[in-house]
Amino acid sequence: VGATLFYEKQEHTVNSVMVSPVTEDEYLMAKIIVSVLNSLITVVIISGILYFVKDVSYNYLLIALAAVIVTTVHTLIGIFLSYHAKNFTAVLINLMVYSFVCLFPTLFASFGLINAKVAKYLIVLPPEAANILFGAGIKETELWKLVFGFVYLIALAFVLYRFIVKP
Repeated sequence: VGATLFYEKQEHTVNSVMVSPVTEDEYLMAKIIVSVLNSLITVVIISGILYFVKDVSYNYLLIALAAVIVTTVHTLIGIFLSYHAKNFTAVLINLMVYSFVCLFPTLFASFGLINAKVAKYLIVLPPEAANILFGAGIKETELWKLVFGFVYLIALAFVLYRFIVKP
């Protein structure tokens, strides 16, 4: 989403949208909805393949709900990262900073490279909350982590949309 938005800005597509009867809310919601639909289509295809080829089933509803909220949050993060970039290299640098700060600690915790006492605090990082939500669809997860993950990401999506992406 960040790259798409950057190229829309570079090619002056955004300027055309600004003079159209589309509101900023409608434009941003269209970006979010398209990303969510893309994620849901991916979930359906992968779930179908796993079910029919490998006879694997899991909590489809929980995975779909997780896909909706996680995609929404990360779409908003992508929009935010591209808003403040002057060129495509800056978009990539912003993405790398986000990865180093938020994604890599989650990966390190998943592989056991981070002490469990420290790893429990990573739940406040969006990728870790996403990891918990998707993991809950396939394995037993503590209820408080599941509830916290959903509430936290929904609140984060609201804050990002209302105060960061669309101030």
